[in-house]
Amino acid sequence: MTRAKNNQAKTNVLKTQIQLRIDLANKARLGEVELDIPLSLRKNKDWVNQEHGIEAIGSPSSFTTTHPVHGHKVQELNELLLQLKKPRRKAYTPAGVKLEKLKNENKRLKETIVNVANQFVSYQSLMDEFKDEITILKAGEQGLLDEKADLLQEIKTKNQSIRELRRETVRLREKIKRYEKKGGNITHLDFDGSENDQ
Repeated sequence: MTRAKNNQAKTNVLKTQIQLRIDLANKARLGEVELDIPLSLRKNKDWVNQEHGIEAIGSPSSFTTTHPVHGHKVQELNELLLQLKKPRRKAYTPAGVKLEKLKNENKRLKETIVNVANQFVSYQSLMDEFKDEITILKAGEQGLLDEKADLLQEIKTKNQSIRELRRETVRLREKIKRYEKKGGNITHLDFDGSENDQ
């Protein structure tokens, strides 16, 4: 009796495992799941995928297309595996649907082109503004450079005048010393360079 129960339990487990494989193969065929399903019965028997509850099938003699109890289900699984081996055909799309799709795509592309053209015009306008600003800055920079050159020239002229005044001061001091050595009395200094000994 216990042996019969064990055999029934094994049969139920095997039935469940075959059905899980059939369900997943069917979903893969329809594109509902992305799975690396072994495509031969021999490899599929040893397949394990814990996420989907797939366990290896221990009895090779029960997992055949000719088995009296499970054979028809194994055959169903085998046909699904054969379908998965074939390259997928693209689903047929009626010409009207294709045309509508192309029109929509064409419309979208035109809108994209208009947007790109508008952006180009906007960027071009911005670039023109930047160029104008650069020209103004360069002109301002040139004006500053000219002003700097004028100021440097003015400083140079003033420095020359200061040097001349220093030389004149030194010359006058020497005159004063000479007059004082002679015991003279200075009553007048001529800054034009002439001397008046009084």
